[in-house]
Amino acid sequence: MRASPTAERIRSVFKRVWSSDEDLVDEESPDESGHPGAQAISSVKARERVGLFGHIQSVSASPPGAALSFQADLGDGTGHITLVWMGRNHVPGIVPGIVMRVYGRTAQLGQELVIYNPRYVVEAPRDNT
Repeated sequence: MRASPTAERIRSVFKRVWSSDEDLVDEESPDESGHPGAQAISSVKARERVGLFGHIQSVSASPPGAALSFQADLGDGTGHITLVWMGRNHVPGIVPGIVMRVYGRTAQLGQELVIYNPRYVVEAPRDNT
């Protein structure tokens, strides 16, 4: 017996809500730089769940007296995206030059794409050779 179209839509919504970010990233397809399970930053649009791989180009913290936030610029050679951790003025391990993988939902902030409070894994220091 086949489920009704309404039941299938509801199941689809629940699957998207409770899926982890890693479940939504295709582990078999590499990005343009050859990293499996990552999208090219240049292909990302607002309001998408993404898995990205790149290096931190710069970091900044909010000035004293402003709402706490820590920002990092992630680049992969095809583009860049701003990562924002709200309520933090520092995130341990996030420094310019590290290579990392991030997961989250993109948002539009002016002309820039951002990911608020991304999940992340620090892969390695950037190889400058």
